[in-house]
Amino acid sequence: MPTAIIVEDDESLADLYQRYFISLGWGAQVITDGAKAYDQLQEAIFDHRFSTTVVLDLYLPGRSGEDIFRMLQANKFPGQVIICTADKDLAAKYIANGVTTLVKPVSVHKIGELLKQDKE
Repeated sequence: MPTAIIVEDDESLADLYQRYFISLGWGAQVITDGAKAYDQLQEAIFDHRFSTTVVLDLYLPGRSGEDIFRMLQANKFPGQVIICTADKDLAAKYIANGVTTLVKPVSVHKIGELLKQDKE
């Protein structure tokens, strides 16, 4: 079963994303703290327990989403990373570098479209 790790400190958004993934038949785990997300994702990569998709907010308590993204890149994370941020300037930087990035507010249906594109 595909799995999504949702790294989002806004609990209502995290819950919305989680319910959406579950409705698609996915497993979905929410992590609301950047430091915990960094450690859990790094451990999962080290242990070869990969998630299919990481939905990543950039502004998080504990550790930034940018730090998490750099760690995923450095460890050659094989799954899909979807960055979701309200910071339009930062989003533009990631988009310019070819990173899948959505500007909040994000429609869960847009996330669904990105998941379909990744399978093609």
